[in-house]
Amino acid sequence: RDLHSFPTRRSSDLLPRLRRWFERLIAINRQLAQDDPQLFATYVQLAASGRPVVERHANELIQQVAQIIEAGISKVEIIDLPEAPVTARALFEATARFHHPALMQERTAAEADAAFELVWDLLLTGLVDPEQMTMPRPRVRRGLPPHKR
Repeated sequence: RDLHSFPTRRSSDLLPRLRRWFERLIAINRQLAQDDPQLFATYVQLAASGRPVVERHANELIQQVAQIIEAGISKVEIIDLPEAPVTARALFEATARFHHPALMQERTAAEADAAFELVWDLLLTGLVDPEQMTMPRPRVRRGLPPHKR
């Protein structure tokens, strides 16, 4: 159930692997919230008050993303500007609404999945060099299903 066993250093299919990493992070947090909502609410409160612990955990996750990005840079699947750790942090921050415990419950899973699809497609356009792409460039789809505000 954790991301520590997620393969970050293999050298094939790096962009899909990067997406799977984020999908797994989202799924882990969703499952935790679903399995025991009361415990998850306590976790959210503790996370809000324990900044150094939360920061350390986030940095560990960002390091995993950076390892995937570094492999992508070395295989020329991902552009190298900015550097991998900066790109990893940017991706982590840009997708926080989908995996951050305090934010992820604002939408239903289906609404969040549709929004993640839009965000991921947009992020992917900034990760790849169009001249080096071997797969079709993603198209950012317009519109989201209505969601509760």
